[in-house]
Amino acid sequence: AKLHDILQSSQFQRPGDTGHTPVSLIVVATTARDLSSEVRAGRFRQDLYFALNVFSIQCEPLRNRPEDIPYLAKHFLDRMTRRLRLPQTRLTRANIEVLEQYPWPGNVRELENVIERAAILAQGGRLEFDFQFSVSPSTHATDDVLTQKELRDLERRNLENALSRTNGKVSGEQGAAAML
Repeated sequence: AKLHDILQSSQFQRPGDTGHTPVSLIVVATTARDLSSEVRAGRFRQDLYFALNVFSIQCEPLRNRPEDIPYLAKHFLDRMTRRLRLPQTRLTRANIEVLEQYPWPGNVRELENVIERAAILAQGGRLEFDFQFSVSPSTHATDDVLTQKELRDLERRNLENALSRTNGKVSGEQGAAAML
């Protein structure tokens, strides 16, 4: 209720203070839940939902966008080595392949934690990943079935990778078509 009041009035009252303090703020909030469903179910305040939902960005889970993994991993690794003053460590293609194969049930935050652990434990600049969460096939069997959109996305990434490796050459012995 207090957050909603601050968002609506653009002012707040400090504890013990008699006056109100004006505030200019932007709130960035994230959730893995569908808040509109939570509002309908009575588990999230409708007035707060409308106050927060000025601009909504839907983002696919990390497992559905493995092309982002190399960039995120490099960013997290660079940030960790700077922040913790660790020796410079590089991500190898083999590292990226391991990261791209993992289903990332903890999403981007899990990737960040995995990279941080690997950076701290790196021996001689070699990264080894310790995945704290393992997916049980029996409990996540539906994850083995790809949706039509996931299949199209996977096929598109495969085509893009083939074209990238062949420098855009489509046909011929060294072309993407022969590779595929």
